[in-house]
Amino acid sequence: GIFPRALNLSHLNSYSFSLMFISGTSFFALLFFLFTIVCTLALLVGYRTWLANFLVWACINSIHVRSIVVSNYGDNMLRLLLFWSLFLPLGSYFSIDKMRQDIALHRQRDHTLHDHNHDSIKTGAASSPVVNGFHTFCFVIQLAMVYWFTALLKSDPEWHAEGSALYYALNIDYYTTPIGKLLLLLPSSLLSMLTRSALIFEYLGPCLFLSPFWTANLRILSVVLFCIMHLTFSLCFTLGIFSFFFISAFLALLPPTFWNYVDAMCRRRRLLGKDICIVYQHGAKALWSIDAEVVVYCLKTFLLLPHANIDRSSDQELPPITVTVDLQPTPSPYRSLFMSSPFTFWCFRPQHPMSTSSINNESAIDSTLNISESQEKSSVLRRKVHQRESDSQVSSAPANLEVINNVPTESPSTKKRPFKSVSRLLRNSLLVCCLVFVVNCNIQSASSIRDPLQSVPFLYPISYIGSGLNLVQEWGMFSPGPPRDDGWFIVRGSKVNSTLKDVDLFRQYREGRSELTWDKPSCGRCAMQNPRWLAVWVNVWTIVSSQNEPLYPLVNGLASFFCRSNNRLATVYQQQIQNVTVTFMREHTEPNYKPLKIERFDLWVARCGLRKESDFQNNNDDQ
Repeated sequence: GIFPRALNLSHLNSYSFSLMFISGTSFFALLFFLFTIVCTLALLVGYRTWLANFLVWACINSIHVRSIVVSNYGDNMLRLLLFWSLFLPLGSYFSIDKMRQDIALHRQRDHTLHDHNHDSIKTGAASSPVVNGFHTFCFVIQLAMVYWFTALLKSDPEWHAEGSALYYALNIDYYTTPIGKLLLLLPSSLLSMLTRSALIFEYLGPCLFLSPFWTANLRILSVVLFCIMHLTFSLCFTLGIFSFFFISAFLALLPPTFWNYVDAMCRRRRLLGKDICIVYQHGAKALWSIDAEVVVYCLKTFLLLPHANIDRSSDQELPPITVTVDLQPTPSPYRSLFMSSPFTFWCFRPQHPMSTSSINNESAIDSTLNISESQEKSSVLRRKVHQRESDSQVSSAPANLEVINNVPTESPSTKKRPFKSVSRLLRNSLLVCCLVFVVNCNIQSASSIRDPLQSVPFLYPISYIGSGLNLVQEWGMFSPGPPRDDGWFIVRGSKVNSTLKDVDLFRQYREGRSELTWDKPSCGRCAMQNPRWLAVWVNVWTIVSSQNEPLYPLVNGLASFFCRSNNRLATVYQQQIQNVTVTFMREHTEPNYKPLKIERFDLWVARCGLRKESDFQNNNDDQ
């Protein structure tokens, strides 16, 4: 490949790890990516959430360490978010873990009420807890440090005295989108104002969500402003997944005030299932022979029905799952969704004089019911629902206080566990070490002071822990100033037969056309193909321009990659590529919209390995 494992290992710190160092074959890489996808899907649905989060973090960290030449700041943010999420309760809501917890709690309460001759139980939405602790403090501080140190690293006059940083950034063709090009039509004074505004907001923006005063309102304001800023960045620049990871991180900072408002708004629009009652038959099988209870709680969890009432019935004549919806003048939005369900028998309890008394949706499970039987069962079910409501009202009477007190109010997962205090102490100790390392790492990137973690002996373990967990970070995008050098790359291939025309191997790889041209591409972003190739080419230019000789094998590996890609497909010996020249057409941006200067730089020349002429003769004989 372009970046072999031996070269990768020689330029890593001794504490970084990657599971992809186990093997360098494409088959192992394919298996590893498939395993990462499976773990990501488990994290998405919340199945064994902490374990899935840990596996995804380990896999993503391994991929980033192995493919460091194509990584960008968005990848760094993803890796850090996954790490700090290990200490957050991601599986508390909208997850299979929460569903399993609700089922266990329902069974435990149902067993207690069954001993007191109660037939049903009403379950509602759990109140939204405020997650607060040292682990959330670390998460918030990590976000704040990204912007503070990004602003500190921007020290060139383009960001301060001149205010021309945005002008130079928008002139980078391989970064700028067509929308960003339109901003160059604005007056220079307005571009200067936008430059200074972005820098000031990076300094003061984190103070909004860290403020101890008017916390809820300022946090909502900061989340909105930061999301607008990152959406603007993604519209003007080709940043890949950078902006979207930051936006997802800020959603975690929304206070309970916001979610309570969303909850109230959804209740007014009947979007949370308050008017829905789901009755399932105990021990029955529903969809794909899955237990009806599991299907019901899947509906409640993943259709966002926290206020739906769930009842268990022992009536064998009822279908496995029955959904009752109170009809209002405005029908529930969930009606059409449930009506299309193949395992649901519908019966409506009307509250409007013009509402239909019952609606029967025949399905594969309830296909033998006729209209009269369904109406009879509807009336029975309505009586059961009324009985459930009366039981819930009577349960508040003093005569039933003993029954209510016997019902556990804590889920099994919240019971006291042995050594819980010890595990909490270890967790907080690890968080302190990681936070100290992250703060020190950012300070080192923005200053030239001596690293205290390397100079103080008792702080050595913190450095080992942070490096091993790959928490190393530096937020220097467009720092200390935006680059003034722009351009495009050409990989010129010379064939064995010198009478044949030279070809552009990168253009052939990118577009399928191999004509060699030195003209500027009409689309600068398209000339880099995608953000991953953009990272590779930027690293190549940085290595050669800074004369970083230890990384010259990377440039040679890139040239060899294009040699192999072409010669493997050659059908005639004379058509093979003999020499490859990596050329950068540098376009230097001048101030105040002056004409651009274009210069040609031959960065690297490599000789390709050729297949023997006898190999082509053998192939022709076989054909």
